[in-house]
Amino acid sequence: MKRTLILIISAIFVLSACGNDDNGNNKKQQATNDQQESGSVKEIATDKNVQGNNYRTILPFKESQARGVLQDNMANSYNGEDFEDGLLELSKEVFPTDDYIYQDGQYFDKDTINAYLQPKYTKSEVDKMDEDERKEKKANENLGLNPSHKGESDPEKNCQKITGISF
Repeated sequence: MKRTLILIISAIFVLSACGNDDNGNNKKQQATNDQQESGSVKEIATDKNVQGNNYRTILPFKESQARGVLQDNMANSYNGEDFEDGLLELSKEVFPTDDYIYQDGQYFDKDTINAYLQPKYTKSEVDKMDEDERKEKKANENLGLNPSHKGESDPEKNCQKITGISF
């Protein structure tokens, strides 16, 4: 009789542990509703221990509108990866990984990035352009951060090797 009673009580405890927890579901549902009402997603950063000497990132990850813009102008994907790695290493010298968090570019759209990658035209170059060419090259805005090509259109001459710079 004692064995049967102990067996029944044990079975009740085991089965009750597997039961549905309504309170937990209500809390999850309430949190989801609160999140939908506020219209924002909670952002968290990755753990320092996981990232090592790299920047921590903000989760959930949002891809930039301008992602891949540089890849379009690179000869192969290795050039793009080396370029990005070099920029990242340079940024670590100015912005320590302990103090800053990485977020994929969310502030500039693709058109703005392309405008910055264009050459900055000199006044004489802009004056030589007709109105259609100015509109096509957006020379009136003249946002380019790269040096002027001085009218040269041959990519071989424009891409001279820079010496003395190493990443």
